[in-house]
Amino acid sequence: MSDTIAAARAMAQTLINVRRATAPITREVIASVVDDVLRLPGLGASALERSTLIADLESAYTVWIGRATQLTDNDDHVAWLNAERKRDWRYWARYELFLRSRLPDAALRGLDQETDRILGLIEDPLRAGAWAGALAR
Repeated sequence: MSDTIAAARAMAQTLINVRRATAPITREVIASVVDDVLRLPGLGASALERSTLIADLESAYTVWIGRATQLTDNDDHVAWLNAERKRDWRYWARYELFLRSRLPDAALRGLDQETDRILGLIEDPLRAGAWAGALAR
């Protein structure tokens, strides 16, 4: 990748990250941003370089995440994780902000959903029960 195309890629990534806050990133958005960047003086590119740049950015921003599976034993399990219990979790908001610039939206949503699902499968740390002693060991 030439220095000019690398610079165009970096600029396009910055613009895509700005747009990411207001709309999903689609192939059309990526192509539009690449075209805008390549119109800047000194950043022209061939049709092949344009296509390669769009494909490269698509692979970075377009993610499909499958649904995870698990084996569980719900004997004596009481569901406990809900929005009210999560309200005071101050670290997730900061971590999410940190990850937002590094992960595609779909990956971030998937991480959030799967983390909640996994935490919901373990027992409530405030609930008394025979299982509680096992966590302290």
